[in-house]
Amino acid sequence: MHRAQAIEVEVADDHTIVVSLPPDIPAGTRVRVIVEAVEATERPAVLSARERLARLGRLSRAHRLPAGTEIPSDEDIRAAGLRATGGRSVEALLDEIRGEW
Repeated sequence: MHRAQAIEVEVADDHTIVVSLPPDIPAGTRVRVIVEAVEATERPAVLSARERLARLGRLSRAHRLPAGTEIPSDEDIRAAGLRATGGRSVEALLDEIRGEW
């Protein structure tokens, strides 16, 4: 009788796994496969790189908004754009830059 063996595999983008068994399990042997998620939800190399970068103070958090940040509405963004252009629309500015075609 063979002893139990734990084999970690990575789930592919198409949600499949390929299990390569050790050579000491002969072909034709019936085995039971149990799928259980391991603690890390990301690849170990990615986690390790993030941890190292964070320790060095080099992990970018630019893609995350600071706590308490209020996201402006579309109207607020439009109003700010009009203030910056002296009240003219982008179309009017482009017409001025391009001139007559």
